[in-house]
Formats: sequence, structure tokens, C-alpha cells
Amino acid sequence: MTFMGRLLVVVQVILAVCFMAFAGAVFSVQTSWKEKATNLDQQLTTEKDEYERLNKDYEALKTDTNEQIKNLTDSETGLKVERDNLTRELEDKQNKLNEEIKASDTQREVARIATLEAEERRKEAVELRKQNKKLHDQNNALAAIKRALEDEIFNLDVKEQNTIQRQERLVAELAKLRNLVRQANVSDGTMNVADVKEPPPLVEGRVTETKRGLRNGNDLIAFSLGSDDGIQLGHGLSVYRTGDKQQGRRPKYLGEIKVVHVTPDRAVGEVVLKAKNGVIEKGDNVTTKL
Repeated sequence: MTFMGRLLVVVQVILAVCFMAFAGAVFSVQTSWKEKATNLDQQLTTEKDEYERLNKDYEALKTDTNEQIKNLTDSETGLKVERDNLTRELEDKQNKLNEEIKASDTQREVARIATLEAEERRKEAVELRKQNKKLHDQNNALAAIKRALEDEIFNLDVKEQNTIQRQERLVAELAKLRNLVRQANVSDGTMNVADVKEPPPLVEGRVTETKRGLRNGNDLIAFSLGSDDGIQLGHGLSVYRTGDKQQGRRPKYLGEIKVVHVTPDRAVGEVVLKAKNGVIEKGDNVTTKL
């Protein structure tokens, strides 16, 4: 056998061994994949069962979760409403608190002002008491002066009444004497007593009109007495104003007038004496009694 032949035999043997090894490997690999496929099928079935179980659990969990989410959503809505209500209530309470604080501040300010006013009033009352005491003292002094003046006025009134009565007696006596003289027709050589005017009768009237004198002339007074009342030219009359006790006004003597013009029911007199305590006006009284 040649070298080539021996080489080929060796190659064949090697190839045979390789084929045998390859066949064994293929058989081994084929058996291993079948078992793996069977195991994988079993695992797949188990995984499917587990998936279905987990899917059911998931659906149940999803349902529970959705229910819980709904409940939580409802709770959240309720809490939001409650929160809004609490917020509004808090705002209302805050507004009321602010108003109460403002009212309290106002009351404190009012109290402070009232305190200041009370202090000012106290000071004013003290000052008024001082002034009242002073006025009271002045009033007492004026009351004493008034009593003295009233006593003096009373005495003057008594004197006035006595004077009036005495004047009336004298006028009556003078009238009688003049009548006697006129009847006896006695004369002193210079004038006839019968020509002497009789004194005015005791009458009273009212001032009806006044006229001021021009260029320093005397004032003229018209009054409601005339020749029918016994008034004659040259008669003198007194003018006065009556008092009013309710209003505290006393009678006033205003002056003397002399008759310068006479009509039956009216006369005009010229002011011959003016009093300093008043001015003759319409409505004042004229009389022959004073």
C-alpha cells in the first residue's frame, strides 16, 4: 500500500470518527430541545394560568381602586365644599372681628372724648360756680339796693298821694275863693279877679298825637280833652305813663304842658317841662290832678 492510500485510510478513519461524534451531538441536542420545548410548554401554561389569575386580581384591584378613587373624589368634593364653607365662615368671622375691633376703637375714642369733655365740663362747672357765686353776691347787693329803692319809692308814693290830696283840697278851696271873689266883684286896682281863669277841673285824658318842635321850638302835644271838659287856654296839665306790675314797670312822670289851643273835644298843649326818664308818646296819660 502506497503512502497515499495509507493517508486516505487515515483520513477516512478520522472522518468516520468525526461523523460519529457529530451524529451523537445531533442526537443529544435533539433530545435536549424537545425536553426544553416540553418544559417551556408547561411553563407557558403555568404562566398563562398565573396571568389569568393576576389579570382577575388586577381587574378586581382596578375595580376596588376605581371605587376608592370615586369615594376619594366624592370625599374630596365634600371636603372642598366644607373647605369653602369654612373659608366663608372664617371670612365672616374675620369681618365681624374687624368690625368689632373698629367699634371697640370707636368706643375707646368716644370714651376718650367723653373723658375730655367731662374734664372740660368739670372745669367749666368750677368756673361757673365761681361766676354764680359772684353773681349771687351781686344779686344780693342789687336786691338790697332794690329793697332800699322800693322803700324810697313807697315813701315817695305816700308823699305823692299826700301831695295830690293836699293839691285837690287847695284847688277846691281856691275855686271856692274865686267864686266868692267873682260874686263880690272885688278888684285890687290892677286886674279884675273875675278875669282870672278858673283852675282846670280834675280830669284825665290821653295823648292822641305828638309833634316835635322845629328849630329848637317846644314840642306840641294833642290830647283828648277840650272845652267841654273844662279845659281853657293857659291851663297846665301833667303827662305820665302808667306802670305794669306784672311786667315790673313802674309809673313814669314825663313832664308838664300848657294849653295853647282848645276845641270842644280836643286840645293842644305846649311842653314846658320835660322829665329825664322818658319821652312823651301817643297813648300816654294827661291829667290835672298832679
